[in-house]
Amino acid sequence: MSAAGRLATFTALWAGGVNLGSAGIFYYDKKWAMQQFKHKTSKKSFQEKYDAAVAANVAGIATVVSIPKARTHLLKAWTRFIR
Repeated sequence: MSAAGRLATFTALWAGGVNLGSAGIFYYDKKWAMQQFKHKTSKKSFQEKYDAAVAANVAGIATVVSIPKARTHLLKAWTRFIR
């Protein structure tokens, strides 16, 4: 594997790890908030929106990690963004 390929793989794994870590912290924070503000979180409409947001995040990360073309496209977009 070339240096560029290793860098791309490292960057994708690093971004996935950062996202996973932030998702864990976000989950912990939301779990605390749900316990504190039970009146809102007991509503079915809130639970459905929350579950949909979590599912979308997991699906997005799974797509980027598992499909090399998506990962390559994301890395190119990121490179253009930071320049």
